[in-house]
Amino acid sequence: MQAPARSALPILLAGSCALASVDGQITRQVPGQFSTIQAAIDAARPGDEVVVDPGRYRERIDFRGKAITVRSSAGPTGTIIDGEQMGTVVTFQTGEGRDSVLLGLTIANGRATNGGNIYCLGTSPTLVGNLIVDGQAAREGGGIYSEGGDLYLEANEIRGNRGWTGGAHVLTGSATLIGNRITGTLPHRARRAHPEVVEPQRGRTAAAVAGAHRARRVLEAAAAVHALGR
Repeated sequence: MQAPARSALPILLAGSCALASVDGQITRQVPGQFSTIQAAIDAARPGDEVVVDPGRYRERIDFRGKAITVRSSAGPTGTIIDGEQMGTVVTFQTGEGRDSVLLGLTIANGRATNGGNIYCLGTSPTLVGNLIVDGQAAREGGGIYSEGGDLYLEANEIRGNRGWTGGAHVLTGSATLIGNRITGTLPHRARRAHPEVVEPQRGRTAAAVAGAHRARRVLEAAAAVHALGR
């Protein structure tokens, strides 16, 4: 899976990732310099990159409000953050904005009340070129849960997640979607998985949703198309 060619984001998923400093920005390597991804995040400063080499990393990470990029060095298929069903795998809950970027990783095996694999609360991170798989939520968004922010999703594959709303759920706020693929999601209330849906390559923004009874916006299956005004 490749991100649309028109994306302006610097998707650098291969090649040398040696420690470098440009205008004070540093590349922090995992596991070459840091044994865990979270340790590299904790050491990072605004504008830094955390570059993760292939492997399975059994941990859960929190961006902690930092405007940094966490990315793989060789693409998502061999670079896996495995939550081992111990909680949400990736958390954005400290005011992260567009400059907080998750790029080219597999996020897997999360388990939580909301947002099994990725949880966003009042934040607007950028998620590009990731595989978001096999997450579970007791309530909403086995793959991704977002509340009160402006989530940006481009060229992600979201599959095999389970929850009341399966793959991805925006409670309140908005989400911009470009070329994502949502497949094999299984809501708890459904008897079988939804069919595959591929979003259009042009971006669409989901309107903000207010009120508890109007808040559920499911970004999966056929609802992903109709809910965005298609």
